[in-house]
Amino acid sequence: MSEDYAFAAEALKHFAFAYLLKRSSGLELVKAIRKVLKAGTHVTPKLVRGLLEELIRDPTRSRIKILTPRLRTMLQLHADGQTTKEIAAILHIKSRAVVFHKYRIMEVLGRQTNAELVRLAICEHLVPQP
Repeated sequence: MSEDYAFAAEALKHFAFAYLLKRSSGLELVKAIRKVLKAGTHVTPKLVRGLLEELIRDPTRSRIKILTPRLRTMLQLHADGQTTKEIAAILHIKSRAVVFHKYRIMEVLGRQTNAELVRLAICEHLVPQP
């Protein structure tokens, strides 16, 4: 799975019993399965500290708040499934500007993929959860 602490925290909040990374070893996977079968839980050690910080962070502090209102709107439209051309038309800007700002949003929020952006927008309640 993803190394995104917020994503891991959401999974655990929604009753996941284990959380491993895709690159976790086969031995760790077997260990996690055994723990879960014995009614236990397992979180890959590489994520424990960041995950704990994410779980106890102030829920009123939003990562999205560091974006300008215009960039928040762009993120919301993107997460809602609008295409680049549609966003450009709605905001009366060029498609090229939409792409530029999307990558700027990704940089500011520390995300690398569209899926991570959408997941963050959902977690931050910018768009309804599917």
